[in-house]
Amino acid sequence: YFFNNKRYSYAAAFSISKLQLRSQGSFFVGFSYNNQDLNFDFAKLPDYLKPQLPEEWHSRVFTVKEQTCGVKGGYAYNWVFARNCLACLSLNPAVAYKTSRINKAEGEKDDWYRNFNIDFILRAGVVYNNSKYFVGTSFVGRTYDYYRNNFSLNNGFGTLQVYAGFNFCLKKEHRKKKRQ
Repeated sequence: YFFNNKRYSYAAAFSISKLQLRSQGSFFVGFSYNNQDLNFDFAKLPDYLKPQLPEEWHSRVFTVKEQTCGVKGGYAYNWVFARNCLACLSLNPAVAYKTSRINKAEGEKDDWYRNFNIDFILRAGVVYNNSKYFVGTSFVGRTYDYYRNNFSLNNGFGTLQVYAGFNFCLKKEHRKKKRQ
């Protein structure tokens, strides 16, 4: 939920469905759910790392199933730096409750971990949109961190998009009026 949704448009920066004519920012809150399956194959590690692991791990594969439910909040800002040109930046922390199940080898008991933690989401984008044609790029980066005394997991990934296109079937209120 964006608190300044009448003046700030998240869609102008990331879904290209709206235009924002003036620079504006907004605080926001939201809810997120994430489910990940991660596989750790220790046999594929570089040789210089293997001496730091217990000998029995050198040929093991661990599977981690992680579920995260979180409440996030932050601030996003759209900067209109030229006509039809927009740059957006937002960084938001998320307080999350995480459960992780580590599947071990047959005959070994799986480990379960539950904990609250803080994750981060970074969004950035630059867009040119004149309501008919658009071109832009956006980046979304996420971190998922988990710390316990005997287990820690740092996982991050990002998505970079580059796009160009045109809008067809514009609604009447978004079409430029013809001058007579």
